[in-house]
Amino acid sequence: MHSASPVRQQAGFGLGLRTEHYADFLAGPQPLDWLEIITDNYLVQGGRPLHTLDILRRDYPMAMHGVAMSIGAPGSVDLAYLQQVKALADRIEPLWVSDHLCWIGPGPEQLHDLYPLPYTDEAARHVVTQIRRVQDVLQRRLVLENVSSYISYKQSAASEWQFLSFIAEQADCLLLVDVNNIHVSAVNHGFEPMDYLRALPAQRVQQIHLAGHSDMGDHIIDTHDHPVAPAVWALYAQACRLFGPVPAMIERDANIPPLQTLLDELGIARGVAAANVGAANPATPTVTLPVAAAGLPVADGPVPLEQSQRCLSAYILGRQPEPEPGPDPDAGSGTTTSDASNAALALVAAPSTAWATQRLGIYHHAYRARLADV
Repeated sequence: MHSASPVRQQAGFGLGLRTEHYADFLAGPQPLDWLEIITDNYLVQGGRPLHTLDILRRDYPMAMHGVAMSIGAPGSVDLAYLQQVKALADRIEPLWVSDHLCWIGPGPEQLHDLYPLPYTDEAARHVVTQIRRVQDVLQRRLVLENVSSYISYKQSAASEWQFLSFIAEQADCLLLVDVNNIHVSAVNHGFEPMDYLRALPAQRVQQIHLAGHSDMGDHIIDTHDHPVAPAVWALYAQACRLFGPVPAMIERDANIPPLQTLLDELGIARGVAAANVGAANPATPTVTLPVAAAGLPVADGPVPLEQSQRCLSAYILGRQPEPEPGPDPDAGSGTTTSDASNAALALVAAPSTAWATQRLGIYHHAYRARLADV
């Protein structure tokens, strides 16, 4: 299926291809090394986007970046979907194919957001199995991205970076390190972002994402509608020192500016990399991993993966929670919206109920905003 050891492809600096910039790219060569497409926008039989893609791939290497694989959902990744992804990959011959370490819905609902996982033994086993299945179908290594998050789970017994590193080694996949997401989550959860970077297996880092966010004061929302923030540039400099010349790109998904503005920002990325790749690494503290490589990282949590995801989905959708199977001493009494809130709040590791309510509300309001946009 793939080689026995990870081999990083060198591709320089790129941008995400957006429809607003089609005309610029079709008009003539642009000063960048590659383009990243949102895979799910091109899983179609024809139309202008696919036609444009066929033209542009003659001039620019492409990377495929998906948002709908839902590799952390409790069921198996949809085979028909994977076959569509493979067909597109066969068509455009991408540098690599990436998606996210997350779930987007417990099924059949797809909530079209990137939700974090609990870092448990059950989740680790499931994700590793799914990545291996994806790689078997695609006949190539999957590149897995860390997501930003606003909540963490009480049942998690490892850090996100420990979990991600373990998954990458066990499933033999590669990593897309989103530096902005690390910064966002570090602020939201109060961890040291350099601990995250230092713990990742450098030889598996295939790509880096840079993006903007919205600073809300006591938390950050990953919006991709601003320029890259100074703190993210500083963290990218450290990533360059740790990982070397990794292909990097800038994501912009809202308030999309003229192409030249993004090219100027990409010039900053080139400058940061030139000044830091090959420089001495920052002092590296000892990072304690959960167990030896042969073992699994954490014990099972008290709440099964599927149950926790359905519980959070009910909250996000504003529904009543589904009853658990088995005898119910309160059968017939009914459930209320507050039951969904209480069940979801019980999953969240938080200093207070008000804090947990605020953070869960970010996901709920984002879902409602997407419905309004549609």
